[in-house]
Parts: sequence; C-alpha cells; structure tokens
Amino acid sequence: MSKQGISVGPNAVHRLLREELDLGRRQALEDRPLGDCPNRDAQVKRIDKLRRHFTCWGHSA
Repeated sequence: MSKQGISVGPNAVHRLLREELDLGRRQALEDRPLGDCPNRDAQVKRIDKLRRHFTCWGHSA
C-alpha cells in the first residue's frame, strides 16, 4: 500500500488481515501424538539410566 502512496499503521494492517481476510495467529500443531514413537520405551529407559548415573555423582535430578 505504501507503493501506492497510502500510509497504513500496524493496527490497520492487523484489522484488515483479521477481519477482511480471516487471517491471524495460528496455534502450532503436533505432527503426531507422543505415544506414537516405536522406540519410546527404550528412550525412557535410557533417560532414567542417565538420570540415575548423574544423581549418583551428586548432580540434582
């Protein structure tokens, strides 16, 4: 619009996008549910093993 010599503020642009074009911020969507991972059990076991290892050496869990 500025190329056409029309000065427009951010509020006007927001209103035009939202009301006229039905565009706005969108919420991020997950690609798949968390339980859908075939190696999930192995991952959890490895994390637990690492947590116990570092806790044994005095690091907080």
